[in-house]
Amino acid sequence: MQCRLYELRTGERPSVAMASMMLCSIMRQYRGYGLSMGTMFTGSDKTGASLYYIDNDATRLRGKLFAVGSGGTFAYGVLDTNYKWDLTVDQAV
Repeated sequence: MQCRLYELRTGERPSVAMASMMLCSIMRQYRGYGLSMGTMFTGSDKTGASLYYIDNDATRLRGKLFAVGSGGTFAYGVLDTNYKWDLTVDQAV
């Protein structure tokens, strides 16, 4: 909804960075309420593809690689062991 309001006001879509900041601002308002959230926020805009991590404490990190959720620890183990930045599609599958 916030992204759509921004688009209606300005005539253009918000960047991924701005949209992620909107979510972070919402989470900042609910800090201390006992919520638990960890999300990967991704998209593509004029600057290219972006990936952000946002959590319930309104922490917002930009990065190239994140694992979130109950299996995140296991996923990081797999990524640390097998992931290379120059993987082919067949290797990734």
